[in-house]
Amino acid sequence: NVLQELKGNVCVFCRVRPLLSNEPGGISYKSEVDYIGHGVVLNHNTQEYRFAFDKVFDHLASQQDVFTEISQLVQSALDGHKVCIFAYGQTGSGKTDTMIGNLELNDQKGIIPRSFEQVWK
Repeated sequence: NVLQELKGNVCVFCRVRPLLSNEPGGISYKSEVDYIGHGVVLNHNTQEYRFAFDKVFDHLASQQDVFTEISQLVQSALDGHKVCIFAYGQTGSGKTDTMIGNLELNDQKGIIPRSFEQVWK
């Protein structure tokens, strides 16, 4: 599988969701120039925490942006390769929204319904 050879066996993506209106503004995140697209810097109470990923989707990333990045994995699965995509995070972090989304609105469908659509094209 060419995709696996290029990217390695495991890729870790991070999707940062925006703060909700009822959440405190004391927690913020930023992507530094040398980490754009590949890391997150979390600032909290003068502490700085750095996390590295294969790809970071900021709070402005659409469902289509995320699916475009993983869509080749769907084709790899159809070609007979083993593929696993899963969402991990604490309650309310956006896992269900990323994986399923809103099925009533085409632009808000998540990875799973978009994958089914790709399979049946």
